[in-house]
Amino acid sequence: MDDPARQTKLTLEPWLPVFSLATSHHWKMSVPPSATDQGNIHWSREETMVLIELYRQHPCLWNVKVDMYRDRDKRAAAMRQITEDMNRSGTTVTTSNVKRKIESLRNQHRRELRKMQK
Repeated sequence: MDDPARQTKLTLEPWLPVFSLATSHHWKMSVPPSATDQGNIHWSREETMVLIELYRQHPCLWNVKVDMYRDRDKRAAAMRQITEDMNRSGTTVTTSNVKRKIESLRNQHRRELRKMQK
């Protein structure tokens, strides 16, 4: 059977920071991420989109209104699940790599929002 991570339908939701992702230099990189935690790794556009979709499936990581948001164990388990799904799809990453990439995407989104408010 095909891997569920590869079957994930990539839809752009209204909350998705597409405009900030389009300006990211990471989209131009074709080198797949490595499993090292040293230095920056580069994510392809497809890998980034898969990560965003997997992240979106775990509201405990981003929705402050759900009770599980405050549960560190559930959040850690969700992050491990995302890492496992990414690795099963052929992208070799660690949980630390995933956390760093999500933090980077959120920071990019905030910067773009600030630019629009000026």
